[in-house]
Amino acid sequence: MNTRAQLSFIACLLVSFCSVARAGVYPLEGCNPDGETYSGEFEIREHSPGLLRLGWRFGGRELLWAWAAPFSDDLLGAVVVDGDEVLVEVFRVADAGLAGLWTDGLAHGFEEVGESPEPPAALDLEGNRVYRFTRQAADGPPVTGEVTLSAVPDAAPGIARVRWEFAGETAELIGEALHVEGGLAAVFRTNAGPGLVCLGTDGADWSGVWFVTGMEKPLPVEWRR
Repeated sequence: MNTRAQLSFIACLLVSFCSVARAGVYPLEGCNPDGETYSGEFEIREHSPGLLRLGWRFGGRELLWAWAAPFSDDLLGAVVVDGDEVLVEVFRVADAGLAGLWTDGLAHGFEEVGESPEPPAALDLEGNRVYRFTRQAADGPPVTGEVTLSAVPDAAPGIARVRWEFAGETAELIGEALHVEGGLAAVFRTNAGPGLVCLGTDGADWSGVWFVTGMEKPLPVEWRR
């Protein structure tokens, strides 16, 4: 199993500018799912109006930067790519720092950036949840279908598998999600690159944005029971 201190990754994050920590370099402390700790630096840069870039450094090595775009007031979702692995992370944001919760698919890792708030609280999932989804396409009409969210057996709370089935198509898309208080982030792979869905809850339904690395901006998506 790879550890965060060994990663060389691209992270694509969705952020809110009304509460995100200011641009700059922050001390970083983290803990891998196996209990190994690490430290380094975390940098936030404003790339352009409405977009940020975030980066991690470990042992003098600068990791690759990420596109960033609005998501919610106090949660960020991240898709982390390390070779064949695609990992998901959720940050809670405060004025002077961030607190991250991430997963290797079975257990949790944690990160503290600057004067970090409390990390996002993972929430248990029971059984399978089936939703109808509608997402705006980068071009053409909206894409619709069915998505199933399933808890991973013997995994830590909030870790789930996601399966998308598209209307009129036989292909499926499989991903991994992290369900926390206030939202859900799910990562997936496409031929165009890795992607991310970030959703806030509204009762039984979810709404938010989706994104594939290389897109100019995130686009709206809804999951409805």
